[in-house]
Amino acid sequence: MKATTSSATPAAAATGTVAGRTAWASLLLWAMILGAWLYPLYLFPIHNPNERVRIYMTVAMWEHDTFAIGHRQQRTPGSGFIDKGSVYDRWGYVNDKALVCDDPTLKPPDCAGTLYSAKAPGTSFLAYPFYALYASVADILERQPSMDGIILYLRLMVVVIPSLLMLVALRRFGMAMKYDPVLVDLAVAGVALGSMVLTYSHMLAGHQISTYLLFLAFLAAWKRRAVASGFLASMAVCVEYPMALVSAVVYVYLVWSGQRVRSTLYFALGALIPAALTAWYHYEAFGSPLATPYSFLENPQFIKDIAPGVMGLRTPRLENMYGAFVAPFEGMFFFAPWLALCVPALLRLRGLRAGSPDGGAAFLACLASALMLTLFIACHSLWRGGWTLGPRYIAPFVPFAAVMILDWLNRVGGRHPIAARTLLAVPVVASVAVTGSSSLVSQGFHTAFYNPLTEAVLPLLRDGYVTWNLGNLAGLSGGWSAAPLVALTAVGLGALILDFRLLLARRVFLVIVTLLVSVVMVRGLMLPQKPLTPARIKALAFAKENFYPFGKTNADLDERKFRREAARFLPSQQSVLALHMGWATADADCKEAFSSFSRYSNAALHTSAHQAWAALLSAVKPLPSPAPIPLLLRPDFKNRSIGR
Repeated sequence: MKATTSSATPAAAATGTVAGRTAWASLLLWAMILGAWLYPLYLFPIHNPNERVRIYMTVAMWEHDTFAIGHRQQRTPGSGFIDKGSVYDRWGYVNDKALVCDDPTLKPPDCAGTLYSAKAPGTSFLAYPFYALYASVADILERQPSMDGIILYLRLMVVVIPSLLMLVALRRFGMAMKYDPVLVDLAVAGVALGSMVLTYSHMLAGHQISTYLLFLAFLAAWKRRAVASGFLASMAVCVEYPMALVSAVVYVYLVWSGQRVRSTLYFALGALIPAALTAWYHYEAFGSPLATPYSFLENPQFIKDIAPGVMGLRTPRLENMYGAFVAPFEGMFFFAPWLALCVPALLRLRGLRAGSPDGGAAFLACLASALMLTLFIACHSLWRGGWTLGPRYIAPFVPFAAVMILDWLNRVGGRHPIAARTLLAVPVVASVAVTGSSSLVSQGFHTAFYNPLTEAVLPLLRDGYVTWNLGNLAGLSGGWSAAPLVALTAVGLGALILDFRLLLARRVFLVIVTLLVSVVMVRGLMLPQKPLTPARIKALAFAKENFYPFGKTNADLDERKFRREAARFLPSQQSVLALHMGWATADADCKEAFSSFSRYSNAALHTSAHQAWAALLSAVKPLPSPAPIPLLLRPDFKNRSIGR
């Protein structure tokens, strides 16, 4: 492909800058990314089985030399079963389990047997050496590792740091291909902050782990490093079985340039260790190297979910594609509008012969990978994936789509560089706003929401529900705890646009135009709505019950909101404090009733001072049993979890 900018000089490469980019802009880019990835800590009272069941397996391997996380035992004949075991007893119930019955004639879940993780084993294998180090240090210090500490540490070592390396590799790839440096940095910012890569880089699950493994396998194949490519591609399958589709594309790309026999042998050599580990786990746990946990699921609902077709795969459906890419409740292009540019990027197919052969092959490999992931989600019976922020099952789509967009815009930018940069900058800024604000609240939203942005994100942010972060450690609370992160992100994005190599007046004008168009785009994403239903009201109430900042309780948040609302109409701060003292006294007897009733009477608090007084006086008194409390949560909501 014809270069539109000069490549990096040795001096610039040493300092991390490139020709056409200033040092301060590059520095702010990485400061923005590091801040966004290290500032939020994502610890919630609700347990995420995606993470916990993998940690259970890792702990069982290190501390008990077994893959089993527990055992299901029968209490007494005809009285049901109970799950026990060293790891299980230590941290309690976890979902996403597989059950191998002691009696081979029986099937889960109604049998005694051995419990295993129902996930592919790769994540637990990757976490094993890091947990071994963590546990050894804890033993030396004579301390018992906490689950929260284990989660944060393993996220950092297994997901966050490797994902940051993926971003560095993506940027180096763009510079080596002599793409426009501004386009490259905008794409890196879009992947890091404006896509579900941001969300799932803070979860010890297979989504983001398989993403960086597959993309690094692609880059290794691009550099003709067959052993490394084979190892990474095979490890991605060990982490998430369906990623074999993309691994096959990586192999084809590797052998595309010739030396097929040699490349195949080296690729197979690299793939040997992850494949052997996977087969070993299958054999030890399920009796055959080819047996997967999906054949031994113990949750009846999960069994029903993947019953259609083979392992949940059936004929492609347009409903799946609409939901996964466009729909407000989950669509990738909804939460990350900039990724929709991969559709017009298909125009690049018309000019493949005009570019360099290697550039064309790389584009085709990324396109084939994206198509394989699209085919997978179109065929998946469980395409919704439970509580998600974007179609998490196809998270690897993001970096491959980014390369396609870069390749296409670089050709457009050869004739109209400012237009190409603006075309990418506007949706990237909008995507950072949508995905960033959503990720500040939660890592997934209840399936009852149609448009999580308006039905969950904005109401929760308005009430101060922000995930636990470093700002909380500094004494900040509510929305103010996110202020440093928001400021750093705004400065970083502004630096990307201001570094467009234009006159200062034109730069300022471009920043204003980008901001205004991005605001219009975000506002447009808030338009898709459906009438409010009881299910959505309960889902929002459930989110407030389970996604408040770590270390806080709903009582703390209700108190803040109470004082804020009371200050709107009471004559003095002393009156607020006096009323609050009365509320606090009564709260010991009617805490749950008040919490529900205060939500129900929130509209009355805003109509008039008289109605507000009446609502508050009724709230601090025990409610009579016939009083309607429609927002009390049902028990079945208490047993739900983030996803599976």
